Amino acid sequence: MKVLVLSCNTGQGHNTAGKAVQEEFLRRNIPCDLQDALAFGGSLFSKGTCGAYTKLVVHTPHLFGFGYRVCGVISNRHIKSPVYLINKLYRRRMWRFIQSGGYDTIVMPHLFPAQTVTSMRKHLPLEAGCYEVSTDYTCIPFLEELDMDALFIPHASLLPQFEKRNLKSPLVVSGIPVSKRFSERVPQEEARRALGLPSGVPIVLMMGGSMGFGDMTALLEQLLEKAPQDTHTVVMGGNNESLKSRLRKQFDPARVTVLDYTDRVNEYMDAADLLFSKPGGLTSTEAAVKNIALVHTAHIPGVETQNVAFFKEHGLSVGGHKTDELLSHALSLLQNADLRADMCARQRQTIAPDAAATICDYIIKDYARVHGHEPEI
Repeated sequence: MKVLVLSCNTGQGHNTAGKAVQEEFLRRNIPCDLQDALAFGGSLFSKGTCGAYTKLVVHTPHLFGFGYRVCGVISNRHIKSPVYLINKLYRRRMWRFIQSGGYDTIVMPHLFPAQTVTSMRKHLPLEAGCYEVSTDYTCIPFLEELDMDALFIPHASLLPQFEKRNLKSPLVVSGIPVSKRFSERVPQEEARRALGLPSGVPIVLMMGGSMGFGDMTALLEQLLEKAPQDTHTVVMGGNNESLKSRLRKQFDPARVTVLDYTDRVNEYMDAADLLFSKPGGLTSTEAAVKNIALVHTAHIPGVETQNVAFFKEHGLSVGGHKTDELLSHALSLLQNADLRADMCARQRQTIAPDAAATICDYIIKDYARVHGHEPEI
């Protein structure tokens, strides 16, 4: 058995989910590689597509939301979407890569490569098992077009929504895959010592997401004004150099730590009492698996609207668009340990921490069914 995970860089959540699946296969000593699917259309195609997507989302989010709603209306099994027609153009180059690499299993945490592989299955000889992983808490447009051996979905309560769309692919409830390190908890004070953060004070973590939607500066200003004076805030600045520079000049480092890109997000979640986060499917799932009180900040119209609705419906987060609303939620949670504990309990009841293992278990059993034996490890 040899697995290929095909993702793309339209937001880091898809790659993060892909890496979680890859991590689980490798833990089981099953070869697994991760590849940017759009690169088969050429490096300029990949960069251009991801760059255009990011600009659309960040600078004209309401236009993006309108386009998403239109896609939902026209999505059906009988007429291929424009994105399908574009993604099928590089199917032969992708097929050659799959054949030459000896891959017999393909996992896709993104619609685009799943469309390419669906087209490939119709027009080229492909014997590999093919699986799509949904990374948001909704049934996105154009899933009707896919021909997969299974479509992994985030939660059983979403089954009616997916079933209503009359999809070709069998549905499997798995949860959204996150790295195993998010289900491994370190005591709060131990995490703070390891990260050099203050002890015995409230700590708030702020994450803007890879595309940085929302006004983090205004929220931080009001938080520092109204929260207890000993509250310390950690801002994950990622690769946004202008934001990091501005925040470091504006705020006292004794009260605000502005981080560069870090791969220790799980440890900072352990150290914090409260998280502000954009409602991406992956970051939200990581927070719920890590079990931290969560305030969802302004969401990008489209799938993130549905993510917020799911989390609010199940009591897994609070949120809003206006700064004063977000601040009110945050202060209530910071001042009431019972509220935080109740939210964390709901997260444990609702969100599967071991989705990557569930996905790998299913795929391995499917492999054994098709090939008549377990994969060689």
